[in-house]
Amino acid sequence: MVVDDEYILISSGGISQGSLSGRRNTELAVGAWQPLHTQDNLEDKPHPQGKVHQFRLSLWAEHTGTSNPSFRRPHRIGCVREMNKIANENWKLYISDNSPTTSHLIKYPLAIQQSGQVVSRNDAKFLPDTKARTLGRQMRFPAEKLTS
Repeated sequence: MVVDDEYILISSGGISQGSLSGRRNTELAVGAWQPLHTQDNLEDKPHPQGKVHQFRLSLWAEHTGTSNPSFRRPHRIGCVREMNKIANENWKLYISDNSPTTSHLIKYPLAIQQSGQVVSRNDAKFLPDTKARTLGRQMRFPAEKLTS
């Protein structure tokens, strides 16, 4: 997880019973922070540009298949629009018959209505090639164990 261009956390921990209980799996986490490259020590730079920043840019280039100048300022709407554009293009390729996606970024096929309700997108009630609903379904009873 890249928190911002000042701090990064790399971890093996997952969202599973084994990781969360603390009794079955051993997890490792490493955090990195560069005190000379923080918002408080910017001098004439508009944002932190240390190794954490460079790592994020490299990671985003790997997952998006491009190195867009808007990625330098992730808090700006241009960056958000570019990420959404890439994710939507990949989704269209993913649901098409035989076109491979151009990168790893894909938008999960859910939509948020004006009321805040989460719904399946019209183009994807099910994940491609499966009968798995994108939204899932409500369980009648809570499961004893969600994961093993």
